[in-house]
Amino acid sequence: MNYILRIALLSTVALGCMATARAATDADWQALAAYQYGQDFKPLLDIERELIGAMNDAEKRQVCTQRLMTMLADTKTTLPAKQFICYQLQVLGTSDQVPLLAKMLDDAKTAEMARTTLEKIRGEKSLAVLRDGLKKHDGKLLLGLINSVATRKDTASIDTLKELADGKNAEVVDAALRALANIGGPAATEVVAKKVTQAGKPIPHRLAIAYLRCADSLAKAGMADAAAAIYARMSKPDVDTPNREAALEGTLDAAGDKIVATTI
Repeated sequence: MNYILRIALLSTVALGCMATARAATDADWQALAAYQYGQDFKPLLDIERELIGAMNDAEKRQVCTQRLMTMLADTKTTLPAKQFICYQLQVLGTSDQVPLLAKMLDDAKTAEMARTTLEKIRGEKSLAVLRDGLKKHDGKLLLGLINSVATRKDTASIDTLKELADGKNAEVVDAALRALANIGGPAATEVVAKKVTQAGKPIPHRLAIAYLRCADSLAKAGMADAAAAIYARMSKPDVDTPNREAALEGTLDAAGDKIVATTI
């Protein structure tokens, strides 16, 4: 979304919540459909206030959402208007909106706005679209989809991320490794651990970062021994100084209580 427009919309949310909810006029909705960057966005703010007012009313919310979806599906609706609609659906959207957003992923003009909206919509349907997209798309959209499944911590994407991490595109490989680290847990850690073994010495900096993040996730999950083993491995001389220091910090954090007890 246009930066200035987005900031303006965000800054009005609090005001909109305090304002008396009223229905946007037909003229407001017509203005939205034809909206272009640089135009007066008061009609959009009026619509947003109506949407905020409908949040706690299931019937009104459904009516508003359906109106947004009808406009989103219309080929005559401008791209800036579709961006605004997708931004609203990040809050209002449900699994009912997933099929249309999935179709929008196949259009380069709307793919990014659809991806970020799907990322925000809860439930397995939206997550499945993001996951399946890892096998269908490439380029910047693929990188975005990798980030999305990582944000959603989708363990079902681990096998596909492993395949991407084994690829030849360095940017995709790095993104897949970061995603695995962000998902965390034993399965993702196993994939990253194998990459560390295959990498030889010295361990590449970004791969070391991913492995340490895996250790952090294990530590938070109460798997102290598994985390400690990774911290110990990453404290060796074949790891660069910043990551060795991070490994030491992880070791100290994980063993904090024991260190205090021993010191006393």
